[in-house]
Amino acid sequence: MKKFLAILLALAMAFSLAACGSSAETDSPSPDSGADTGDEIEVDEGLLNVEITIPASFFEFFSELDESFSAESLTAEDMDSRIKDFTVNEDGSLTFTVSKADHADMMAEMRQTILDSLPEMQESVSCLKGLEVNDDCTEITLSVDSAEYDEMYGVFAILSFEIQGLMYQAFNGTSDTPVVVNVVDAATGEVLDSANTEELGQ
Repeated sequence: MKKFLAILLALAMAFSLAACGSSAETDSPSPDSGADTGDEIEVDEGLLNVEITIPASFFEFFSELDESFSAESLTAEDMDSRIKDFTVNEDGSLTFTVSKADHADMMAEMRQTILDSLPEMQESVSCLKGLEVNDDCTEITLSVDSAEYDEMYGVFAILSFEIQGLMYQAFNGTSDTPVVVNVVDAATGEVLDSANTEELGQ
């Protein structure tokens, strides 16, 4: 995945983490509550192409961490070669266009990124033994050593994979689709914990 897509995924995940954190403290709508907050990724699927708009708030949030970063700072060299064109809109949002075939490839890469995150997650949550992700990233299953499983670390792992699943849905244009994360005993398959992204922000 090229720099541009990696940046988008990173800032989208960071923005979602912040939004989820703030929704737990306030009664304001969460990004996935269905409310029109203007903070959602918009995906317009045409006959041949897919147009994706990243809201200005994503870039504003990320620029607080890195003042040099903004939608305007992105250049053609940052772009994935599959992106046909990109435009920084007047409101600070960014719109880019890819073919439907290339969009499908990008979504497959995003799914693989979720799978590839297991080793890094295992450094923090040592009881994790395996990870399965279905084709459309609506169901993510974490296998753990039940003897070592700690609910506190489990919550951290579950939230991380919920957010990755939500980001897949956002870039896929299926942001209303819930993502289920299950924690199962690697030895027996027994479900030890489960979470559904519909519960976020409630």
